Amino acid sequence: MLGVGRKPTGGEVLSDTSGGISGRAMAGLAGLALAASLSLVVRMVRTGQT
Repeated sequence: MLGVGRKPTGGEVLSDTSGGISGRAMAGLAGLALAASLSLVVRMVRTGQT
């Protein structure tokens, strides 16, 4: 456990306890958004709408 002004030593691992979204989740959401927008563009091109 780190107190104010203490730095990790040796094998201590600092985990993210901020409650935010992890990097892996952000990458997954970005991938889903990219796939959705790409499929929308493909569908618009196939139907002739540009």
